[in-house]
Amino acid sequence: MAYAEGAPFPAKGLPVTLSSPKTQRRPELDALRGLFLVWMTFTHMPTHFSDFVNQPVGFVSSAEGFVFLSAMLVGQLYLRDALQDVSGVIVRLWRRTLKIYGYHLLMVAFAFTIAAALAAKTHRSAIYNLINFYLGHPKVAILGGVLLIYCPPLLDILPMYVIFMFLTPVALAVGVRYGWRWVLGGSAVLWVWAQFGLRELVHAWIVRVTHLPIPLQETGAFNLFAWQGVWIAGLWLGAKSAQQEMPLKRVPGYVVAGCGTVCLFFLGCGIIGWGRC
Repeated sequence: MAYAEGAPFPAKGLPVTLSSPKTQRRPELDALRGLFLVWMTFTHMPTHFSDFVNQPVGFVSSAEGFVFLSAMLVGQLYLRDALQDVSGVIVRLWRRTLKIYGYHLLMVAFAFTIAAALAAKTHRSAIYNLINFYLGHPKVAILGGVLLIYCPPLLDILPMYVIFMFLTPVALAVGVRYGWRWVLGGSAVLWVWAQFGLRELVHAWIVRVTHLPIPLQETGAFNLFAWQGVWIAGLWLGAKSAQQEMPLKRVPGYVVAGCGTVCLFFLGCGIIGWGRC
């Protein structure tokens, strides 16, 4: 069912309206996202240059920037349509998810054929170590790769992107229907739970259900239950900016002071740690 422009979505709480013109893509944000992709490429190249681009400002990398910006763009571009035609947005997002999933399958196919042949022929450890699980358990690796369970090193960001895109319509629908506090609250609970072994628990359950003996370290470097916090934060900010609301437009001074204190503390810990190396 479609709703007139600016008409409230039949949600609990205050109505949500959009009085601004239709949100357009912002080339500068797309360019910045492309820069993060290039940054990630340099980070994983086996050269000394990666020492300067791998988390140069602490535990923040190009991957966080790419995931956050991607989610923010999705929130900006799809919120208006979600207010007017939720089912249409679900179809569009899932169609895009299927497209990205196809790219993932192409990358995995390349790794399991050309890269595997090079590894077997040259015996170069830099290549062999990336797909050693596939070389030892090809059938399990192929099925696990298709199911997004087995994620070879350097090929694990697309599976995470696919899963987040697939679940994004749920987050948008809940945010529009019941309010973003429920989405942010649920995301925060998952993030905290992720610090206490949620990933290991879910992995054990998946192995038991699928009968695919894929080790945890072969499921990728990203803890999805923690990284969803980055995605949800970007999705929320993108949706709010599409409504001409900027939650972080005015940040209280005590928050800035607290963040500065925390940064200085961990910067000092890092300097002390470097001095001991």
